[in-house]
Amino acid sequence: MRWLMLCSMVACGIAWGVAELFALQRARYHAWRERHHAALS
Repeated sequence: MRWLMLCSMVACGIAWGVAELFALQRARYHAWRERHHAALS
């Protein structure tokens, strides 16, 4: 049962990291798009 808990902890950490990375990329993209849009107009 110990390895199962360890595996679930690792999987949770990976999922959290992916979610954080995705949110960061999206925020960066939105900031870039807004700046780019402001530069165009």
